[in-house]
Amino acid sequence: MAYKIIWTENAKHDLKAIIEYLEDEWSLNTAQKFIAKLYLRLDIIKRLPFIGKQSNKYSEVRKILITKHNSLYYQVLPEEKIILLLDFFDNRQHWEKDNFA
Repeated sequence: MAYKIIWTENAKHDLKAIIEYLEDEWSLNTAQKFIAKLYLRLDIIKRLPFIGKQSNKYSEVRKILITKHNSLYYQVLPEEKIILLLDFFDNRQHWEKDNFA
């Protein structure tokens, strides 16, 4: 059975900021491609929740690459069959700014 995805407020805020940036600086088409890639990854983690790389700081947190520029951190709650989407990270930033690295 596939896991249920739950968005935290932080993840919703980050996604909105990414989409706005892509639309403003690139194009609506670029933003739509990002969303398509994101939902492909979400479909994967719903079926294979432990596929993401485990965080060094928090063993319950995992990271999956969305694009070469963006990763998504999520937490798996196996007993509840829930995946909490926690935070997006811009991979071009210094690793010390990564709250979950």
